[in-house]
Amino acid sequence: MQTDELGKFLREVMPRLNAEERIVALEIYKALAATGTISVAALSERTRLAPSRVEAIVSSQTGVFRDESGDVVGFWGLTAQPVSKHVLRINGQTRYAWCAWDCLFIPGILGLFTFSGTTRPLRSGRRRGSECASSASMRVLSSGA
Repeated sequence: MQTDELGKFLREVMPRLNAEERIVALEIYKALAATGTISVAALSERTRLAPSRVEAIVSSQTGVFRDESGDVVGFWGLTAQPVSKHVLRINGQTRYAWCAWDCLFIPGILGLFTFSGTTRPLRSGRRRGSECASSASMRVLSSGA
């Protein structure tokens, strides 16, 4: 598959977000990168959308994980929970991507240069990080593509 074919495929399978949904999604990513969680009330303040609208947007999306209080703790491939071997170091914080593809695109969505790595066992049983990606230039959310 050629690069342009891959790009076209990814654009076709990504959900189509309207302007409000893009704003909410980007704020969720920013919050998860910074603090690892965000409430609907905080999203409402950040986006200047009514809490009921934010809740409707968050609830309608797949790939959203919430804690017992309803705060978002995982979103479209990013979480502070150690759920995978795919590690992102974002502004000194350790975050986890659900798969290697997420390591490629989340830094670009956030507009950040990050270290991304996948831990793998060595023969001795210890683990080490190996670079899998750095900041991608894809701006899916910020450009509205």
